[in-house]
Amino acid sequence: MSSAPRFNSPETRGRADARLRRLTRAAALLATGATVAIGVVVAKEHPGTSATSPTVPAQNPSVPSASGTTTPPRTTTSPPTPTRSLPVVTSGGTAR
Repeated sequence: MSSAPRFNSPETRGRADARLRRLTRAAALLATGATVAIGVVVAKEHPGTSATSPTVPAQNPSVPSASGTTTPPRTTTSPPTPTRSLPVVTSGGTAR
């Protein structure tokens, strides 16, 4: 019998599976951490911005009042937010 290592032994496959599980778990955690870090940076650069559009009113069903008539849904609108203007950059040092 030879004393060569057995690469297909159950023990070797079990260790390889465990290493692969740890590597996959570590990659998923790193990707999650990177996503959170990017979200924090974007939130600091664009404060007050959200994924939902502020111009779309919430959909509220009409509610019957005590007199039997239905009241229209209340919509909330927010005032426009001020925007910052970016400085104009002139290339070449001349402006007309």
